[in-house]
Amino acid sequence: MEIPLPPLAEQKRIAAILDAADALRAKRRESLAQLDTLLQSTFLNMFGDPVTNPKGWEVKKLDDLVTKLGDGLHGTPIYSESGNYYFVNGNNLRDGKIHIDNSTKRVDETEYLKHKRELNDTTMLVSINGTIGKVAFYDGENIVLGKSACYFNLKTEQINSQYLYHQINSQYFMDYAIGQATGSTIKNVSLKTMRSFPVLYAPLDLQRCFATIVESIERQKTLLRAHLTELDTLFDSLQSRAFNGEL
Repeated sequence: MEIPLPPLAEQKRIAAILDAADALRAKRRESLAQLDTLLQSTFLNMFGDPVTNPKGWEVKKLDDLVTKLGDGLHGTPIYSESGNYYFVNGNNLRDGKIHIDNSTKRVDETEYLKHKRELNDTTMLVSINGTIGKVAFYDGENIVLGKSACYFNLKTEQINSQYLYHQINSQYFMDYAIGQATGSTIKNVSLKTMRSFPVLYAPLDLQRCFATIVESIERQKTLLRAHLTELDTLFDSLQSRAFNGEL
């Protein structure tokens, strides 16, 4: 196998440029991780550890804070490559969003109308089968849910969605869910277990204060992600130019 082999001094020059570009990427990733840590510590400072509840907040069942709670289709829909609706399961839920890509199966409007659920701008989704505890907000996507996605519509006059998101997207929820799950190889969390999830219920004005902090940090994360994407593109370009003798 033949490879380009410039003089050692040139190799070192190229390596130094690539190392510097990669170091910038690493710093952006570290900054993103630090913002996530900041969110977690902010939650704990404001509300305490949900396990021990040191501030003595009231605890309510999730079922008391939602207007509806259910799961998706127990079965397989009829797929259509030209359909405008996506068949979404728990593995499509990540980082607060529903992720849809070219591999996501589609269905037509007939299948959608047959299997649709009552989703709206108060809906949150959680993966409850296989991969447990992935959370997302519904944002008007054209979707049909599978059985591994639980959905619930919040009573927004009683619970803030960001506040609840950070309780469910935590080790507190994972320990609860796994402790109640059935199945030896593929874990399953029942809807009964979801309805009984004990939510630490702080005053609503404090929940909203936390949500404001979340929004500010999320704006910073969006800027950092955009910059990281630019740095990734720059690194790829530098790498390509380096090995084509153009750097």
